[in-house]
Amino acid sequence: MEKTIRTTAKETLGVSSGKPKVFQESWWWNNEMEKKIKDKNKKFKDFLACTEDEDRIEKRVSYKEAKRAAKKAVTEAKSRGYEDLYRKLDTKVLILLIYFIYLHSFYLFRVATSYYLSQTRGLLWLRSS
Repeated sequence: MEKTIRTTAKETLGVSSGKPKVFQESWWWNNEMEKKIKDKNKKFKDFLACTEDEDRIEKRVSYKEAKRAAKKAVTEAKSRGYEDLYRKLDTKVLILLIYFIYLHSFYLFRVATSYYLSQTRGLLWLRSS
């Protein structure tokens, strides 16, 4: 019965890689940029859905303009984010920033270590029996 449950679960849910997933955020992301990217995606879908030649040309041009605007917004947001980071590095906020980076890396180390130990404990248990 146990084998049946496991195989059914494996078939329906799949098998994960077993590695802990770490959320990586884009710290330079902002709402203005998100709106431009959504606009670009909408124009791209309109361009793909269009079948008439004249309309398709116009929608292609508008999509290319939206693509340029989105790319420019991403570049500006990144540069603003890095400027802010460099400004913070010149102040006393640097100490706090390093402390938070240390805490985050310590947390990742603990997660990876606990995952490794949980895997090896299972292997050691199998070997001893």
